[in-house]
Amino acid sequence: MNTRIRWFVLFLLVFLLPLACAADTIASYDMIWQAINGSTNSSSCALDLYVWENGNSSSHILNAVIDNSSTGLTLTATAGDSGFSNFVNYITNGTNGWLTADLRGLPNNIDLSCGFQESEVFGKSSSPFDLKGGAQIGSISLKINNFDLGSSPTLKETDVTCNFTFSVNTVPEPNTIAILLVIGLPLFWRFCREIRICRGK
Repeated sequence: MNTRIRWFVLFLLVFLLPLACAADTIASYDMIWQAINGSTNSSSCALDLYVWENGNSSSHILNAVIDNSSTGLTLTATAGDSGFSNFVNYITNGTNGWLTADLRGLPNNIDLSCGFQESEVFGKSSSPFDLKGGAQIGSISLKINNFDLGSSPTLKETDVTCNFTFSVNTVPEPNTIAILLVIGLPLFWRFCREIRICRGK
């Protein structure tokens, strides 16, 4: 019986530890568009994300190659990734720049990128137009809800339709309930074990 309890407690600890810290989404926006370009003839696209402001560009993040099989994939950049801090500076500096998903058809490198103003992305009609003064940013993600590179019968061979969800997430913070459970379960098991020992005596 003791062995079973130990394994049960171990299972709960493994399950609950990832819940001890959780990140909150502080901004989310669906980037949806269709591009028509009769000369791409592409089977895949190089994808990255950047911000364009006053003639300057932030670092490009989330570098990946995607195709029609990428639907459902989530790309994520965190503080340890190249260009992350520079990108975050651009979405927290108060300027109304353009959040741009850059798509380049492969192998021809035809540009199919599309941008959305930060005021639209973050739902702000006046300055600051972005997340200036907001919570500390821990990760940036882009979920590919749908990506269709000419496979639909209603589209031309070289058309591309995209539905991406852009999200900004906070630095994970401790989840008090989960932490209490992680700490409390071993103590509870030990308490029950001591009671059984005393009763045995």
